[in-house]
Amino acid sequence: MNQLELLKILESVKAGDLAPDKAIERLKHLPFEDLGFAKVDHHRALRQGFAEVILGRGKTPQQVGEIVRAMLRKKDSRHNILVTRVPVIAVPTSVGYGASFGGVAALLGMLNSCASNVTVVNIDNGFGAACVASCINRL
Repeated sequence: MNQLELLKILESVKAGDLAPDKAIERLKHLPFEDLGFAKVDHHRALRQGFAEVILGRGKTPQQVGEIVRAMLRKKDSRHNILVTRVPVIAVPTSVGYGASFGGVAALLGMLNSCASNVTVVNIDNGFGAACVASCINRL
């Protein structure tokens, strides 16, 4: 759900076109829907501008399918849904060959990839990458 869809629901309630209990039914899974084996973040598109990425590690194909169906039921994504087995932490290094510019070329390439579920830390920032990995492991 994005801001425009949320605004439409609120305006419909205000105009009397949508009963409050029906609005609650549409909103009750915000921000999360607990499927028992995963929590689907239906609020991510509202907060971040793009739908949740599905981390498939440790999930069966049936569970991944149920997450996709939950996202589609709530219209979290009108585009492709990304499923990945592992999160990616990108660490550009200052040592390279060719025109690496001390790691700036690698950093810009990583930042411009615009790939979901990829965290990019600064050049040679192995410590920052370790902090991100620790946060991911605590999820």
